[in-house]
Amino acid sequence: MSDDSPRRTIFLDLETTGLYEWMDHEPWDIGMIVRDPWLGSYLDRPYQWFIKPDLEKADPIALGVGRFYKRLPREWADPQMVAAKIAQLFDRAIIVGNVIDFDVRMLSYWARRHGWCLTNNYHLVDVETLIAGKLGLKPPWNSRELFAKIGIDTEQFALHTGMGDAEMARAGYDAVLP
Repeated sequence: MSDDSPRRTIFLDLETTGLYEWMDHEPWDIGMIVRDPWLGSYLDRPYQWFIKPDLEKADPIALGVGRFYKRLPREWADPQMVAAKIAQLFDRAIIVGNVIDFDVRMLSYWARRHGWCLTNNYHLVDVETLIAGKLGLKPPWNSRELFAKIGIDTEQFALHTGMGDAEMARAGYDAVLP
């Protein structure tokens, strides 16, 4: 039995303490833009949370990429509350992002550690793959070049931040699938 009803779309990006959930790397900057099907893009709702990570097993390179120490928040969000909210928003949702399998895998592992199971739709939408497909380009790709080919200057976004990269994914998605 399939349910063809419209689904919530979530544009997602994480900044993490490393690349491997099995090494207990975890997200510390979670950026999401939620688009409900009945509202369209007119009322996209942004969410951003900073979760205080355990830095014992952190990869210094990953922290540098996301500029961890330059972007420390004034307040850290409660991980239990954030995991619960994400689980609620993800239910049956379509998840969109750049190299989105990484973000969903990392976030799913993290949510389970906080007592929640993510039930998003299993069809993940990778924006870079959408753009490359539209342009007929074979991998490997450079994301900045891909976005430039469809008229999007990636410098307008706060790159390597949860919200900036979620906004960039949304722009690419909307350019390819208006």
